Amino acid sequence: MPTLCRAKGQGRHESHVWADHYQCYLEDAAAEADTSRVWDDRTVKAHLAVDAGLIAIGTARYGGQVDVAIELHREEPPDELDAWDHVVSASVTFPSGQLTLSSPSSPNDPDNPTLVVPPGTYRFLARYRGLNEIPPEDVDGEPEEGPDRYELVLWPGPPVELAVLKQWA
Repeated sequence: MPTLCRAKGQGRHESHVWADHYQCYLEDAAAEADTSRVWDDRTVKAHLAVDAGLIAIGTARYGGQVDVAIELHREEPPDELDAWDHVVSASVTFPSGQLTLSSPSSPNDPDNPTLVVPPGTYRFLARYRGLNEIPPEDVDGEPEEGPDRYELVLWPGPPVELAVLKQWA
């Protein structure tokens, strides 16, 4: 199980996950989130939903393998809005710190990437790029891979409301 530098309080983990139904999840093992209820008009437009112990990333493709990077910082990193197509700020509480990257169709797959962070409340930026480079025929399909990339940048901090900092179409 990869660990994001627990002792140093920072690190980076890069993985691939099979997105499904335009989404993938970073979920705490102790989460009690109801993924059937996290999406509404506001979260669909934000391409991001958050619930207890869960970050639901709204992907630009219906399915297929997507690259997801997760960074853990000690404090809020500087904004890099120009390098990204879409950026959302929010917060989440991870009760156990035992996290799994998964999709709706394979939440318990033993091959899902896992990682460990210190339990607690995190603020985070969800950053998306390569969204405009997806071929139209791949948007509603399940290509093996695509140009879209997703990144979650987390740091310890008090809860905040979900806010879109840069909106993609």
